[in-house]
Amino acid sequence: MALVGDVEATLFVSTNVKDTDIHMKLADVYPDGTAFNVAETCLRLRYRDSLSEPTLLERGTIYAIKLKGITTANYFAPGHQIRIEIAGSNFPLADRNWNTGGDNSEETSGPVAEVTLYHDASHQSRISYRQYRGAVHRRRAPSDLLQ
Repeated sequence: MALVGDVEATLFVSTNVKDTDIHMKLADVYPDGTAFNVAETCLRLRYRDSLSEPTLLERGTIYAIKLKGITTANYFAPGHQIRIEIAGSNFPLADRNWNTGGDNSEETSGPVAEVTLYHDASHQSRISYRQYRGAVHRRRAPSDLLQ
């Protein structure tokens, strides 16, 4: 299967803190279980509605969030699996979120965020992508070209 274009997630989440992060990775899992990251994205939840007007979270409220920013063209060979990983941080690749709702560059500690991901009839968390259905052209090994 080939994925071409944007990969997005609509997630329904709640948390016990004023702000936290949600990270998403797209990975190609080989038949032997080895996983290779294809792409990743994240969202600091205070910016879920607007980058210019951050809004803090309310404890226990369920929010619909969109994770965007993954654009790919990746072929998943037969026997491979597509893995989506959802996490609350990706430190040290992404700055820490101290979960206080304050200025993270000034903070040195904060509460542990407990995030609940919902997937039921009323809260249908989902991944959206385009599957390429045209011909897939595989690269040939240099030795194949000599024959």
